Amino acid sequence: MGAADLKKKGKGKPEVNPLDVFATKVRTHKALESRWAVLQGKEARVEYFRGKDFAEFLKSQSELLTFALENAGVRWMPAPGGMSDVEKIGQALIRAKLLIRCDRLNKTIRPGKKKLSKFPARLVEYQPAVFSEEDGFYAWTFERKMSALQWALSAIVPIFTLSACLFPVFPRIVKVGVLYFCIFLLSFIFGLLLVRAVIFSLSWMLLGKRYWFLPNIFSDDVATIKELFRVLPTKDDEDPPKWTSRILAAFLAAGFVWILARHGPGEDQRKRMSGKVTNTLHEWLEWNPAQISGNVTAAANVTSPNVTEDANLTEGIVDEKVGPGNDSGGEEGLTSKEEVIEDIKGGPRQDEKDPEIDQQRHEL
Repeated sequence: MGAADLKKKGKGKPEVNPLDVFATKVRTHKALESRWAVLQGKEARVEYFRGKDFAEFLKSQSELLTFALENAGVRWMPAPGGMSDVEKIGQALIRAKLLIRCDRLNKTIRPGKKKLSKFPARLVEYQPAVFSEEDGFYAWTFERKMSALQWALSAIVPIFTLSACLFPVFPRIVKVGVLYFCIFLLSFIFGLLLVRAVIFSLSWMLLGKRYWFLPNIFSDDVATIKELFRVLPTKDDEDPPKWTSRILAAFLAAGFVWILARHGPGEDQRKRMSGKVTNTLHEWLEWNPAQISGNVTAAANVTSPNVTEDANLTEGIVDEKVGPGNDSGGEEGLTSKEEVIEDIKGGPRQDEKDPEIDQQRHEL
């Protein structure tokens, strides 16, 4: 509330303007439908409502209507002739600079739509600033007090940011929990979108109707969580699609499914990819202080201590099998290094099986 709207008492305590109290009660009331938009020119986000919604709201709230007319003195304020009580209240709010009249910035219908949106996303200030309960948009000009939930969210945001920065040093169980939660959340979101697309495709191809499960999930005109997750579809006002388009879409969908089933990855390929993903996740979960600090050499020594040990053991087995000076298997009965290494790694050489090699390979 501005200082100009406050009257000073004798002891220095401010007396609140009843019209300010009325405006705050109306703005914080859940029965008045409002939205947020960008006000062109000021590039500021404002909360606004429609004139007809304001009229219906006040007519259903007799206490607020009486408070504005009697306590705030709106009944005796000068106003243009022929105005209703609701319009007098709105005009008093505009005169007190608690409201400004706005109009939609874009007045052209978007492609694929048959009418303008009920609540536009961008507004522009409109003149003359005369309140009408039949049309027009009206934006609040004063700052809304923060609720307890907003204060709590303001405290959670920096905590969450700091936690995200410290994630590499968290205990493994916390990392695994976060990983599984993210996988579940992404799977749920993409699964929901897939089911939504399948329902629409089947209804469009088989029935010629456009049924969207959760129709408001991508809508720009939704302001509440209840409206966002409304399940039932809206009425289909568009013309039905042609049967030729539906048949063509059905053939394309069937061909796409056949290609996926025919040329999808095999079991071996899926196992290899799964192994790569698992190894990457394990490496990500096992970050150590050397990796976090950027010391690549130390990180390699810490994370891969078994690599050098396995290489030394393999070299010892090769020297024992081949013997000195026989790298290429010059004498009959001796084995080349390449063949021994293939045996140790389980390579393609299957002409003979050495129990000692099998035992050493098992120990590796």
